[in-house]
Amino acid sequence: LILAYPECYMNLSGEAVVRLCRHFEIEVARDLLVAVDDVALPFGRLRLRACGSDGGHNGLKSVRECLATPGYARLRIGIGFAAGLQAASPRGASKELPLEEYVLSPFDEEEACRMRLFLDEGIQACLAWLKAPIEKAMNSVNR
Repeated sequence: LILAYPECYMNLSGEAVVRLCRHFEIEVARDLLVAVDDVALPFGRLRLRACGSDGGHNGLKSVRECLATPGYARLRIGIGFAAGLQAASPRGASKELPLEEYVLSPFDEEEACRMRLFLDEGIQACLAWLKAPIEKAMNSVNR
């Protein structure tokens, strides 16, 4: 098991992923799981997929472009912003708050407490992907 946390901008994360895959001879379709925060999912929601589109996520777009395939597993970790476009979210997201500012802002106290439990669920999702066929892992993670 190799865990990597790229220190580059999210928009360039594909470059780090492709270097990692080449160095360790990782079979992308079978042995790569990319975990990302996702503003399109409500805070606390996890979504595991075997492959697919980037869904407008610039980090996943970079990974897809650099690997030249959408065929890699991804775990999306919801931090909820889309709901903030209609009504205030816990961190006060609104139409006036730029997305970049929202993503980089610290979690409020309630979110921080919930995040501890949520990250444990994320760890369990990664372990499910590691131990079980992707379809079975998706059934247990996606709720």
